[in-house]
Amino acid sequence: MNETAPPNPEPSVPPHPAAPPRPVAPPKPGAPPAAVPPTAAAPGGRRRAWRFGAAAAVLVLVGACAVALAGREGRGPVHGAMPAPVVGPVDGPVVGDGAQALPGSPHALLLDGVSGRVEIVGSRDSAATAAYLPDGSEALGRVGFGPAGSDGAVPVRCAAADGGPLARCGGVLRLTVPEDTALTVRQESGEIALSGLRGDLALSLASIRCTAVGLRPEHATVSVRSGSADLGFAAPPGDLTLESTSASVALRLPADHPDDGYAFESDGASSDVRIALPERPGADHRVRLRTTSASVAVLPAEAG
Repeated sequence: MNETAPPNPEPSVPPHPAAPPRPVAPPKPGAPPAAVPPTAAAPGGRRRAWRFGAAAAVLVLVGACAVALAGREGRGPVHGAMPAPVVGPVDGPVVGDGAQALPGSPHALLLDGVSGRVEIVGSRDSAATAAYLPDGSEALGRVGFGPAGSDGAVPVRCAAADGGPLARCGGVLRLTVPEDTALTVRQESGEIALSGLRGDLALSLASIRCTAVGLRPEHATVSVRSGSADLGFAAPPGDLTLESTSASVALRLPADHPDDGYAFESDGASSDVRIALPERPGADHRVRLRTTSASVAVLPAEAG
């Protein structure tokens, strides 16, 4: 509720003097007055002044020490620039901005059970890098790879900076991977941002906010439960399956391929599905929509 500002108080007017002071005539020119010699300070006064100055200096020194100790023990504010995050032990060399170079060049990566914020960017470089800030920490953690699974996917593991074991990632994780890397992500909470990926995608997201731009996979499977997703493709996928439950999804597909088109297959219950692209049965690009209590909009991707 807006509060009414109080009216501005009337400026106070200083009282007028009872009578203006009479001007005093300047002294007549004449001989300059004799200089008055300074009064010598008594010995006792000198000792008192010296003692007062020494006591003030001691008080200043004691106050400075108290402030320093309070800041060191965390009992008071410490002024100055905040120190940069400490980079803990890593499995590879540290590159710019605290990013860690990951060993090897896996063709497929798995992020299983991650939480927090995940950012994955496809790059033309042949090596992958990572930066990880665990929940509740001001020091960068470390990122490593686990043994590859039967499908060849290499799991991504995270640990705190204090040398703890590699486990599931929870916090802020930023990965830069070769753009052709296949990616599987299973995330139960938080948000994820994807950009510039060409490898096959398999996303299983719950209670997630997902944004993706510049995707070019040949095959993609996306499952969104109780969340939202905005998926932007820069090239038509050959095969795309989207499953959404109690979610809101915007699917943006390139519309500048009139000869190819898309073959849509939609199956939903208590859902709102809107397709704003022309359908072409038998097209090479197949899009399957499985929706339950969800809202899905298939839109043309912005040319860019």
